[in-house]
Parts: sequence; C-alpha cells; structure tokens
Amino acid sequence: MNRFETNIVKTWNPSWWIRAIGVVFIISGALMLYILDIENKSLKILGGVLYFVGMVFGLSFSFIKPKKLGELSLSSEELKIETDSVRVFPLDRIREIALDYNGYGSWWSHSLHGGKNRLYFETDTGEKFDYEITLQNRQKKEELKSLLGTMKDQLNYQIEQKSNYSF
Repeated sequence: MNRFETNIVKTWNPSWWIRAIGVVFIISGALMLYILDIENKSLKILGGVLYFVGMVFGLSFSFIKPKKLGELSLSSEELKIETDSVRVFPLDRIREIALDYNGYGSWWSHSLHGGKNRLYFETDTGEKFDYEITLQNRQKKEELKSLLGTMKDQLNYQIEQKSNYSF
C-alpha cells in the first residue's frame, strides 16, 4: 500500500505594518548610504545599521518554523486527518482533491521548514476542507506526485493543481 504522510501546519504571516517597518528601514538605510551625499560618518553608520536590520528583518521570516497543527496521511484507500480529533475519509467518499503547490522547503517557498502548500478536498456530502501542508524536500514531493497519479488512474474524481505548474 502506497502512503504519503506530512504535517498540517499554520505559518505565521506578519501583518502589513510589520512588513512596512522593514521596508522603511531598508529604504531609509539605502537612501543614507547610496543616494544622499552625507558627509557625517555617524549618519552613514546609522544608514548601514538601518539597511542591515531591514534586510535581516525581511529575510528572517524564512527561519520561523510553522506551528504544527496535526498530521495528514494519504493512501490509496483513505485520507486520514489527525488534529484535535481523528477523521478518516475513504477515497470513494471524496469527490475532488486539489493541490495548491508552491514548492518544497527553500528560500523561494516562504520557509526553510517546508513549502507553503495547500491541500483542498471535498467529500460527497458537500463538506469542503482546506489544509496547509509541508513538503520538506524533493522526495516528499515525488511521493505525493506519484500517489496522486496512481489515485487519478484508479478513481473517477478530479485531481487538479491550483497554481504552480512545476509539480
């Protein structure tokens, strides 16, 4: 039996004002260092510190580990969700599965701990579910890809990809 297991997570999305502070630091530091002709050495040092703090602030979001909410297990017979409670969905009761793939763990996918990917599915009773999952590496991506490929051949529901077509 082919099985794919991963974590259900919630990543921290900083609010717009926190991001704005980082942008202000970067812009003010760049202005002081590269655009304005400032003769005062302490102002140039302040500009460098602002620029550095803004860059560290902006890039550090990749290092924040997402909060683990549970586990997801997908096999050729069932989809199992373990959060506060355990829910098991037989695959013959699932009408549609969709994956919003944004990559696995890298700088480009918002976190070094795994990509910010979403798995959507709808049961035959009309219940819709949306879970953020992590794909830590290329091996996990290939496991999910092969399992979804075999499921598409076995069952008569739609598996669709939402955004990134490199999956």
